[in-house]
Amino acid sequence: MLTKEMDRHSASVTAISEIRARKSSKLPGLETVAKRAVNGYVRGSHNALCDAAGVEGRIMAARNALTKNQLCVLEKLETANAPLSAYMLLDQLRERGFRAPLQVYRALDTLMKEGLVHRLESLNAFVACAEPHDHSHSMTAFAICDTCGQVTEFSDHDVGHKLDDWVRSTGFAAKKAVIEFRGTCAKCQKAAA
Repeated sequence: MLTKEMDRHSASVTAISEIRARKSSKLPGLETVAKRAVNGYVRGSHNALCDAAGVEGRIMAARNALTKNQLCVLEKLETANAPLSAYMLLDQLRERGFRAPLQVYRALDTLMKEGLVHRLESLNAFVACAEPHDHSHSMTAFAICDTCGQVTEFSDHDVGHKLDDWVRSTGFAAKKAVIEFRGTCAKCQKAAA
């Protein structure tokens, strides 16, 4: 029994070391997802680690296949403090050779298809994906602070399945779902108090 626990601990330490070494690839939230996966493995769920590695690999492959314009747009969104509209992106990327809105929209379209960027419908703006996860199998929701503009991304596989089941039970054929919560973040509430 002790040997099994030592093997699991050793695998966990190795996985965390590899992930920290890869962190320099600028994948947002990678360490958080990896820690969850490693914790799942330590509790005996080897599948959690394999799933996280698969998603990470898919995201790294998608990122490596980006064009120069797509990478410029993604990097701008990853470093932004708030959601950016296509025209805000265009203004900020003019010095990098962007001249027309179509350049930005084409890049955004590809980035959204690859799951690297999300469109916030209520703001008509875009944010970089906060955590690598499989968008085709999980619900993604956003909490948007009306005071500071901070956007927090939530993704929950179980909640997504429950919503899918509920929609299917009504006979409705959903094409798209957008869940956005608007309000005030904890930091702004504390500052106002």
